[in-house]
Amino acid sequence: MDALILVANPGSASRKYALYQGGALRGSLHFEFENGQVVCTVNKNSRRRRIKTGVKNFNLAIKYLISLLYKSRLLNPSEDIDAIGIRVVAAGKFFTGDHLVNEVFIKELEKARETAPLHIQTIMDEVRELFKVFKTTEIVAVSDSAFHANRPERTMNYAISAKLAKRFDIKRWGYHGISMSSVVSTLRSDKRYHKLDKVVVAHLGSGCSITGLKNWQSFDTSMGYSPLEGLMSSTRSGSIDVVAALKIKKAFKMNDAQLEVLLNKGSGLLAVSEKSDDIRTLQKLAKTGNEKAELALEMFVYRAVSEIGRMITAVGGVYALVFTGTVGERSFIIRDQIIDGLRFLGFRLAEKVNLSTVDPENVVEVSTRKSPLILVVPTNENAEIARRTLEFIDD
Repeated sequence: MDALILVANPGSASRKYALYQGGALRGSLHFEFENGQVVCTVNKNSRRRRIKTGVKNFNLAIKYLISLLYKSRLLNPSEDIDAIGIRVVAAGKFFTGDHLVNEVFIKELEKARETAPLHIQTIMDEVRELFKVFKTTEIVAVSDSAFHANRPERTMNYAISAKLAKRFDIKRWGYHGISMSSVVSTLRSDKRYHKLDKVVVAHLGSGCSITGLKNWQSFDTSMGYSPLEGLMSSTRSGSIDVVAALKIKKAFKMNDAQLEVLLNKGSGLLAVSEKSDDIRTLQKLAKTGNEKAELALEMFVYRAVSEIGRMITAVGGVYALVFTGTVGERSFIIRDQIIDGLRFLGFRLAEKVNLSTVDPENVVEVSTRKSPLILVVPTNENAEIARRTLEFIDD
């Protein structure tokens, strides 16, 4: 029987799991808060079922993971999970590769937590709880920055002393690499697109990034040392002058962790609109004349257009612009507004196709014949994590 791989994709507001047998998805579980309680949505064969766990935090909810897998018939009591793959977002050369989660990995994660406690703590909590539940199962840390690790030095480095950068392991590591790997795998396996050699990918979701590809390799990407650099997103500020950030810190007498929370969780669409971090909600508010919601959306689109333009220049032209991520795949309005800002480069949308495009399984062309290719490509991070976990344990 093909190996059973459990994928863990922890976030600050949810915990997501998926069970794969070889490359085939058996089903998924999504834990999230609802009225102060943790509920679990089980998805099996496109059918969804919501289950109340009766607990008030994710760490306690994980204890129910095995029983929920049994209860939903995603796993039989006679079966064992062969390995667990967990997405890891962490800065540093060590984290540009996949690793077995062991004492060495935990020590490196502890070091990383000193500079980015917000992102690392969630991963550490998840790993600890998984070890409690799956006592003998190997856990593989799948790097979210590995895809970007071999970029040219000129796109990896900050303009600081090389000695300083080496001492503190500071580079523009880049993230959303698991998503990029998924997109590249999809396009390279399609004979319509496998010869494309200059591609720009806009991953737009709760977090956002733009990546420029040359010959299917990462050439440059908008995220840097941490995912904060680059585009604004749902609750992230995106790039901000460090002097301005320090001024905020001083004015409100914040510590480093508080400033990190503000820029990652209290900025972006949420802060500019003062209403919501959800683009759909902001679009409804903008229609009613809410100026702050309108400004938030305009900033979001403007920054995406600007970064796409920069990335096209970086790779020396473009044969295809790819939209992926929750917003990139589902919001025809955002795609339309971004392409409108790129009309000077010849991009044109096939309006009817763009309006009807929500396909979680297939690549869809939304460009006109005379336009450079505009593609909507579904990303599947869970499948990519499962694939790399399986490769790791097979080596």
